[in-house]
Amino acid sequence: MQTDSENLAKTQFAAFAALCEELAATASRLARTRLVADYFARLAPDAVEDAARWLLGRAFPETEGRRLSLGGRAVWQAVDSVRGTSAAAEWASAPDFGEVIRRAMPAVPEGAPLTMADVRAAFAAIATAAGTGVRQRRVALLADLLRRATPLQAKYLVKIVVGEMRHGVQEGIVLDAIAALAGVPLDSARRAQQALGDIGRLAALARRDPAQLGAVAVRLFHPIKPMLAQSAACLTWSSACSATPPRTPPSSRAR
Repeated sequence: MQTDSENLAKTQFAAFAALCEELAATASRLARTRLVADYFARLAPDAVEDAARWLLGRAFPETEGRRLSLGGRAVWQAVDSVRGTSAAAEWASAPDFGEVIRRAMPAVPEGAPLTMADVRAAFAAIATAAGTGVRQRRVALLADLLRRATPLQAKYLVKIVVGEMRHGVQEGIVLDAIAALAGVPLDSARRAQQALGDIGRLAALARRDPAQLGAVAVRLFHPIKPMLAQSAACLTWSSACSATPPRTPPSSRAR
């Protein structure tokens, strides 16, 4: 049986940030899939739900329409608040925005280590902020979150905020990992994903009860994921439609 300390270590945001860094350094699609699947297998369903979305730079389910509404300028303001000075000079030679933030952040964070639940709660608070001065309130909430983050954790927090992960993992790899986690064919995971409309819920279901993936169905008034079409090599009436021939248009009937 796992101890409370072991469970806490697995749900700390540090483990998620370390995974993202390892993914960015891994070239093989199969190796990336294996890394993600192994990571998911160590988490509880609620943490898997968050991780699957965050890996794709999504703070919330696509079907909810919630937004953090924070861009690069707001992130800079939050980082400056944490540092107490401007971080503009850190841009030099940085490969992406997240790496700039990593270089700009103080080496030692404040407070208790961040957990997945802490990040989820902070994102929810940012998204629900409203009223006069809402932008500054959102910046302040992000700054509070960043104060508790190590430089590496801050790198991937802001990548989620701006929606650009750049670690080489797209939705297809996460779907491959979910299928591997559940021990089901990839087509089954794809069909369930289309019906659920949210990769986080799909990952949580695969972790909680893989047998239920086959029972997932489209529900009325619930958004679904679009399915991309592929070109067919050939198309005949008998293979594309029923065996019943088309009706003769009225204009061509014998008078």
